[in-house]
Amino acid sequence: MGAGESHDAWGVNRSLRVMQAVSNSDFAVDAGFDSVPSATNQDQGLIVEQDASNWLRFDVFSSGGVVRAFAASTTNGTSKTRFNTVLSVQPADSVVVGVSRAGNAWTMTVAVDGGAPQVIGTFSQALTVGSVGPFAANAGSKPAAYTALVDYVFDRANPITPEDGGAAPDPDPDPDPEPEPDVTAPVVSGLAATPAASSATVSWTTNEATTGAVAFGTTTSYGSSATSTGSGTSHSVTLTGLAPATTYHYRVTATDTSGNAGSSADLTFTTTAASAPNAVLLSDDFSGAVLGSGWSVVDPVGDGSVELVGQGTGDAYLALSVGAGESHDAWGVNRSLRVMQAVSNSDFAVDAGFDSVPSATNQDQGLIVEQDASNWLRFDVFSSGGVVRAFAASTTNGTSKTRFNTVLSVQPADSVVVGVSRAGNAWTMTVAVDGGAPQVIGTFSQALTVGSVGPFAANAGSKPAAYTALVDYVFDRANPITPEDGGAAPDPDPDPDPEPEPDVTAPVVSGLAATPAASSATVSWTTNEATTGAVAFGTTTSYGSSATSTGSGTSHSVTLTGLAPATTYHYRVTATDTSGNATVTQDRVFTTPAQTDGIAIDVWYGPDQVFGAPARTQPRVNIVGSVSDPASVTSLTYRVNGGAARNLSIGPDNRRLSAPGDFNVDIPYADLSAGANGVTITALGSDGSSVTETVNVTVQTASSTLPYATDWSAGESLQAQAQSVDGLWEAGNGSVSTVQVGYDRILAVGDATWTDYEVTVPMTLHGFGPGAGQYLSGAAMIGVGLRWQGHTQLQGEQPGYGWYPAGAYSWYRFYDEGPRWELFGNNNSPVNRGPRNAVDFSPGDTFVMRVRVESLPTGGAVYSMRMWEQGTVEPTTWFATITDDDTVANGSVVLIAHHVDATFGNVTVTPLE
Repeated sequence: MGAGESHDAWGVNRSLRVMQAVSNSDFAVDAGFDSVPSATNQDQGLIVEQDASNWLRFDVFSSGGVVRAFAASTTNGTSKTRFNTVLSVQPADSVVVGVSRAGNAWTMTVAVDGGAPQVIGTFSQALTVGSVGPFAANAGSKPAAYTALVDYVFDRANPITPEDGGAAPDPDPDPDPEPEPDVTAPVVSGLAATPAASSATVSWTTNEATTGAVAFGTTTSYGSSATSTGSGTSHSVTLTGLAPATTYHYRVTATDTSGNAGSSADLTFTTTAASAPNAVLLSDDFSGAVLGSGWSVVDPVGDGSVELVGQGTGDAYLALSVGAGESHDAWGVNRSLRVMQAVSNSDFAVDAGFDSVPSATNQDQGLIVEQDASNWLRFDVFSSGGVVRAFAASTTNGTSKTRFNTVLSVQPADSVVVGVSRAGNAWTMTVAVDGGAPQVIGTFSQALTVGSVGPFAANAGSKPAAYTALVDYVFDRANPITPEDGGAAPDPDPDPDPEPEPDVTAPVVSGLAATPAASSATVSWTTNEATTGAVAFGTTTSYGSSATSTGSGTSHSVTLTGLAPATTYHYRVTATDTSGNATVTQDRVFTTPAQTDGIAIDVWYGPDQVFGAPARTQPRVNIVGSVSDPASVTSLTYRVNGGAARNLSIGPDNRRLSAPGDFNVDIPYADLSAGANGVTITALGSDGSSVTETVNVTVQTASSTLPYATDWSAGESLQAQAQSVDGLWEAGNGSVSTVQVGYDRILAVGDATWTDYEVTVPMTLHGFGPGAGQYLSGAAMIGVGLRWQGHTQLQGEQPGYGWYPAGAYSWYRFYDEGPRWELFGNNNSPVNRGPRNAVDFSPGDTFVMRVRVESLPTGGAVYSMRMWEQGTVEPTTWFATITDDDTVANGSVVLIAHHVDATFGNVTVTPLE
């Protein structure tokens, strides 16, 4: 097939193929190819088809310089990866792709350059087969042409001999001939199932070395499958995620090394009834021969492994293993592998000890506290960009929200203990590293009716690495197992100076008081031991906001900000000691006073600001802030280096000045000197008072080359990595977020001289702010702008609000009649819009947006965009492409949050050749 256009077999089958109608029965087919894919996303293999929306592919393709064996199933137009395995193959080799069917079990083999077939794997998929045949494909935005050389397609039991009309068999054969190819299916015997409440172990034997797969479900349609590892004659598979007291059907498919498959008859087993909840969690050091009956295995993806290791030794542990290539993330939907214990809905403190430390990006281990499938908490340690982080999140009605994301000092050989304590609605997380004292990560408030608790293992991303979490123990903190793993008993003649017993006593809070002002309040208290503290506050007893004290001590003070004048607030303090024990006070109230006269100027990014480094993102600098009591301000002006006074507009203006009192000092670089500058902002009050604030502006001359990436978690300030064009933003923990939600909150990144590049950035939607849909605003949106040139003045306004000239804007817009993605060129033309509701981007979701600009030799540029949910496979084609002959030649990148509460991850910009 030709170059430049995708012929991918994903979602919609655009591959070139020759198909032969076959009956809907078991079969084994081999396709021999005299070609090997070499350029990225070149592809060849076999298609098994029911219809245009339901089909399977088995193929070898080129990916980043390596050749892979790949299989996928497509059901009702949605494709799912089954295998993606690196092959050892050379460009001059031949390859044979084999497929065998036994009921709903599908086995793929690949033979390289005349070698024996290699079993890639087996999976279960219902399909009414109508046709089979070889295919050729390519994929991507500008794929290379490809020709697949199909040597033959054989029914494995009836090949053509001699192939291609070669010499007939020797009538006087060699006295020691090679054995005939194996076309006999293996025999399955000794099949048995041992059920528990939420799992079952299925075992069997075969008359030759095979791999095995168990299809299972509540009907003879099955619907789920689990595979055994390795190849042999004795097999055992544990089926997980089962419902208690339920009858399941199951069937085993065994596949030998030649790809022949044999299946058992349908059999059934019934799981046992679930155990009653424990008053508190029953501690377990996993030193027993079997997993305790109180634990239930939950394996949503279906590829997990739960294994007890080192039984009878002092190093016993539980290994929770998740596979590579598919996300097992605990976000939105909990896809993690976990073992859960039913508990009562009461206060508790639990510690989970791990002998493993995550190393590859997005490997994860920790504790899950669950109400149901849509409401749960996670407390864990995970690997992120070469560092390990302590992380916590709450999921309410299927929407996840980050609570903590803190870098830990931990080495690969260390052990870690993740601790969780509950006191009412207050949840405290601790982490202890390599036998050290527990470190309090933080406390947050969340209502949850607890039903179960347990450890989990996870990975995340489009192609995550496999991971095994080694769970040493899970203890009720007040009732640990001593000695753990059956070690030595306590010394009957103890040391005269023994170590103190673990602290399980909650701290005492006293002297609680609040001192309110018009828009803030200071809450203070003392504790009888060193603690951290958090204040939950709001206008009702549901609170809704929180603020934490820093450090750990006995005297505490927290300032609550952003309050409304003359308003009654409820508040409550949670104090957590260094062992993770927490105390929550009773609800109290305070009332803020009415706003008093007086003017104050608040410069959001402080009195010392640097512009032009690491690069100039636009022709102007922006000093943003607000002035209090704007109704009494008769004049707001600024001066540059003692020059003439220039007027500043005061918000709101239904555009860039979002809130009352907002201002934006919009200064051209041409009006500033290299190095130090002084910008004075002066407000005059109606009573004749005057307030002046001076901003020390340093102008640097620098430029950023490509590739380029931000690091929002680094020690650099936000303004050292980007320029806040509008609004108040906050960076940290690998992301940058809107603090002030409103009209066109914009953050500029990069260099105004950049021309051709591609931008990738994760975007998380938390909610919608006020003002969306009103006059001048329209629908809320989130997205990215390319070749940004800065705002322009259209009617002499201050600050200017014109968005053009510019490159293009790619965003997802939340229209009342249905949201959709859009790609706009310069001056709103051309435009490419997607169908409404094609992407489900809701509060709590994180999507990745990738946008590209590429100059045309004849002038103008091509802009392209696509987006996908984080943790899923990136689409191989662009959602939208526009060609703009009236574009600008260069410009930086802007992040756009229009009337949305949003977080952006690190921005990656790569050059185009």
